[in-house]
Amino acid sequence: MGIWGVAMTKGRPGKGQRAPGGYDSRKGSREHDGGAERRERKDFGRNSSDAGSNRERGGSFKRERGSESFSRQRGRESSDRQRGEASPPRDSDDGAQRDLLVFGKNTIVSYLERMDEEEEPSEQAQEINKIFLAEGGVIDERVRKIKHLAGKLGIPVVNCHSAKLDNMVPHDSRHQGVVAQISPIKLLDFAEWLERLLSDKENRESSGRNLDGYLIVVLDGIEDPRNVGAIIRSAESQGVKAILIPERRAAQVTDTVAKTSAGAIAHIPIVRIVNTVRALEELKEHGFWVMGLAADAPQPLYRMDLKRPLVIVVGSEGKGLRPLVVSTCDLMGSIPLPGKTESLNASVALGIAVYEAVRQNTSNI
Repeated sequence: MGIWGVAMTKGRPGKGQRAPGGYDSRKGSREHDGGAERRERKDFGRNSSDAGSNRERGGSFKRERGSESFSRQRGRESSDRQRGEASPPRDSDDGAQRDLLVFGKNTIVSYLERMDEEEEPSEQAQEINKIFLAEGGVIDERVRKIKHLAGKLGIPVVNCHSAKLDNMVPHDSRHQGVVAQISPIKLLDFAEWLERLLSDKENRESSGRNLDGYLIVVLDGIEDPRNVGAIIRSAESQGVKAILIPERRAAQVTDTVAKTSAGAIAHIPIVRIVNTVRALEELKEHGFWVMGLAADAPQPLYRMDLKRPLVIVVGSEGKGLRPLVVSTCDLMGSIPLPGKTESLNASVALGIAVYEAVRQNTSNI
């Protein structure tokens, strides 16, 4: 079990010093090279001995499956042809480059309200392109609101048989008589997003502000799309600036992710990264501290100083953080669980960690 430092300092750890809450998988200390020397290091990799020296994983925030409210529209084309009805475009394998479907009254109202409130849609914003409404369905307040906002925003509403909607959504899912087609999700590559981050940093510094409280979330091998969507929803609601998702060994940004995020995915940059460790090291070069979440980390979040530019890394539901990612973290934090439940869903753990960071950086909370 790792040994944790007691003192929390504001600057990067100096040479020969342990990072606050520094992690060591045996019983000594893992020293961090500090200052400019560390930031100038260009070799972001780790050799096999480095990777093998740290065998403790980042805890196990276990999977809890939620309900899925998007569809790959399986089998709907054949049914549509039999009824002579047009069908929305077939999904491709790339969830980031195709139109998606979202269903359920509350979800669609949420998307429409966000569209109505935005004077100028952001570059990444998703928009509803078309709404399919079941004929003969119950016209309640939410349906009336959907019709009103759709008319105000110039979105076509197509009345169709309920069976058509049944074919659009997963089996046993409840569409509540309304399905909407939304625009593709735009993903940013790391280099493009990093330019924006550095521009934001420069603007803050020129106005006399620092990056304390600037939060970024990185997912390390989260495989359940419902967890990804829930993480995006929690992170965006607390003001996180971006979500970084690996290209491999992780859930893709699909219908389920977009649905579970309840529209939040349209309001936060989603960034694809090729190499998680390299991305973390590059963020550290620009002054960010990296904190990993681990169920067995000895230092609880509420005892850590999170008043700093912070990257929070959450691991996969079953395996936690990979050892190489753990060795890259400056801090490792846990969430005390005094009850009988031994683990938390990854999205719940991330939400708690983000809120604690926000709380520490907000004077009126």
